[in-house]
Amino acid sequence: MKFGVVCDVDSKIFLGGGSTLEQGRKTFILYAHHETGFLNQVRVISEVGDPTQYFLYKVPPQERKFGENFNYEVSLKDEMIGDLQLIESILALMGNPNLLALMG
Repeated sequence: MKFGVVCDVDSKIFLGGGSTLEQGRKTFILYAHHETGFLNQVRVISEVGDPTQYFLYKVPPQERKFGENFNYEVSLKDEMIGDLQLIESILALMGNPNLLALMG
């Protein structure tokens, strides 16, 4: 079973056709806009540690209630958000040559 987190991106980083990186149990996918080739979405997908932690229950419409009940591994979600933040930081440094020159 896999779980993923997606982040839409407004970027001027040119990727062309996008990129995929496998790292351990995780897959990192960088998507490029089909017309401009600029990065526009980052996705992290991971094998889950405990599949029994995951569920989604939708309330049937005839019950006249609105809502969903769901669960996931919070620690995995937090780890994946940290991965997205790290990617964001790296890409920000790569996209700002003046900042890299200052860091020397």
